[in-house]
Amino acid sequence: MHAPAGDTGKPPPPARPRPSAADVVGSVLENSPDIIVRYDLELRRIYANPRFEELNGLKPEQYLGRRLSEVSRMGGLAERLEQCMRRAIETGQLQELDFEWRTVDGRMLWHAVRITVERDAEGKPASVLTIATDITARKRAEAALATREREFRLLAETSPDFIIRYDVQARVRYTNPAFLVHLGRPAHWFIGLTPAESALPGHEATMAAYEAVLRDVLSSGEPAQLELVLPAPNTAGGTETHHVRIVAIRGEDGRIEGALGLARDITQGVEQRERIRALALSDPLTRLHNRQALHDYAPGLIAEAQRHRRRLGVMILDIDRFKDVNDSMGHPLGDELLREVAQRIAGCIRSSDLLVRLGGDEFAIVATNLEDDLDMAAIAGKVERALFAPMQLGGRQLVVSASMGMALYPADGALLEDLMAHADAAMYHAKRGGGSRYAFYRSEFSERARERMALEQALRAAQHGEGLELHYQPLVALDEGRRIVGAEALLRWRHPERGLLAPDRFIGIAEDTGLIVPIGGWVIDEVARVASRWNAGRLTSGQPPLRLSFNASTRQFLRDDLPAVVNAALQRHGCDPRWLTMEVTESLLLEDSDSVRDALRALGAIGIEIAIDDFGTGYSALGYLSKFDVHCLKVDRVFVRDIESDPRQAELVKAFLAIARALNLRVVAEGIETEAQAAFLAGQGCRLAQGYLFCRPVPRDEFEQRLQA
Repeated sequence: MHAPAGDTGKPPPPARPRPSAADVVGSVLENSPDIIVRYDLELRRIYANPRFEELNGLKPEQYLGRRLSEVSRMGGLAERLEQCMRRAIETGQLQELDFEWRTVDGRMLWHAVRITVERDAEGKPASVLTIATDITARKRAEAALATREREFRLLAETSPDFIIRYDVQARVRYTNPAFLVHLGRPAHWFIGLTPAESALPGHEATMAAYEAVLRDVLSSGEPAQLELVLPAPNTAGGTETHHVRIVAIRGEDGRIEGALGLARDITQGVEQRERIRALALSDPLTRLHNRQALHDYAPGLIAEAQRHRRRLGVMILDIDRFKDVNDSMGHPLGDELLREVAQRIAGCIRSSDLLVRLGGDEFAIVATNLEDDLDMAAIAGKVERALFAPMQLGGRQLVVSASMGMALYPADGALLEDLMAHADAAMYHAKRGGGSRYAFYRSEFSERARERMALEQALRAAQHGEGLELHYQPLVALDEGRRIVGAEALLRWRHPERGLLAPDRFIGIAEDTGLIVPIGGWVIDEVARVASRWNAGRLTSGQPPLRLSFNASTRQFLRDDLPAVVNAALQRHGCDPRWLTMEVTESLLLEDSDSVRDALRALGAIGIEIAIDDFGTGYSALGYLSKFDVHCLKVDRVFVRDIESDPRQAELVKAFLAIARALNLRVVAEGIETEAQAAFLAGQGCRLAQGYLFCRPVPRDEFEQRLQA
């Protein structure tokens, strides 16, 4: 026979005997972390578990048969425990007591003791059992919690901030004194009510919105922050702004039990913030709104015009020739001019309109509630008349004009950016027309503006000479058979796409952008190079040298070390300074500034001749001719053109020649186109002339051929 599977053939081990109930109880008592002691009815110890011996440092022979009051480490506490045990025997009821005591190793522990009476089979009291559980951790946690509660209450009661506790229904359960004192209300005004229910008169909507945020915190558990406007005490209708933070209060199980609101008065901070914002939106020079304010406020004005189906106008205003005034009279007086202009424009608009300074000499007006185009034209007319009234600055009387461009909503655009761009295009159209006028936007202006921007970008690439050329118009001696004695160098720009451009296509852009300074530097260098090249051969052949003239911008005088630039070009190319003439406009003389006077004096010291170009067309102030180092006058073509038909023009030219002779200045007549003009000028003693009669401006190679002919 085979043994069944799993049968090893060995007899099974004998079964363990089950422990008795007494054994189990004994094991529990011996290993319990609680202190377990049994007393007889005389309150003498008859049993104590090892935990008792460990914490008390006693052996059985030291404590068995002895009362607690006889042998213990508890001092007066022992008597309280014995009283509890007697009460348990007398009443048969459970007695409980929490106590703190010092163990044999010096530790202070808290125990919670439960005292019960054990009875015999007949139900009579037989002994007293005490079980003391260590509750030190709980007591310390409770103490820490109590400390935190005291600290919180102390903080809440003394804090100047508002502290409010809400239950899960958003009802107020606690408010600190600062809140009550500030609002001048007793606690019962708020306790048990929601924020909306306890809102002060006039603040119902604010508190309803606050309660909505509070309920969202109670629902989501996510903290929230907001600024709340509350009534200010001791003021008639005054308010204060408080920063409020609301956080959820959670129980030990993580569930939301309420919320805590903390509010701090930030009124001064808000006022400071508003002051900073006002400064950020204000132009410090004129106290008008600035460009940022335009972008902040104008979209709202456009939206309002859209809602009410009303027209709105945007005007951009640019002061004519402000750069000349600012550079010539100095920045302080230029700033004073801008302030005066700002005040005059402000007096021309309505309270509902927005006036801003865009920067530099540009202003913008957003005019609301327009009935038709004539309303915008009327504003422009008022501004024009206000600016035209003479103003006194730095002891001088000035008359200011402006170029204005206007675009209308909704005809010219629905967005601020479009209206600004179109108004800007119209303004440039007005400026190109001579300034001192206004223009409404037309679609073709945008194309011109885009063309101008494209030219500016290309000109930046060409500013150091790439694509720039000089053409030369001969200067002839009328009394020497019209021999070529010099030339005027005239700038041209060979645009990569548009071909050869005359100065009127790009010089204005160069002036506006400041590119005229590097371009002017290139012109000076090129003229010095060509003059040195041409005159080197003439000197060796015994011919008199040619004098080349070139134009210099006012900006070059005021934004660059012009004498140093000229001197460097002379040194670089070995050019004699007597071969060059620098032409400047009359407006430069009017500047009467130290920088201009010093630059002209330095150029004269180098040996550069200074000529007044287009003499008689600008702000002629003949007294300046004696103050500056000027050597030559160039009579403008507008006077030469009509000397045959207009006696007054002829007399003016005679006067110019007389002035030049009196001051020992050379004279060049420009724009000679007829033999009669040449004969008249020669007859009046004018030796030098240039014009189409003799030759148009030509490239360098062609001019050199004429010299050799």
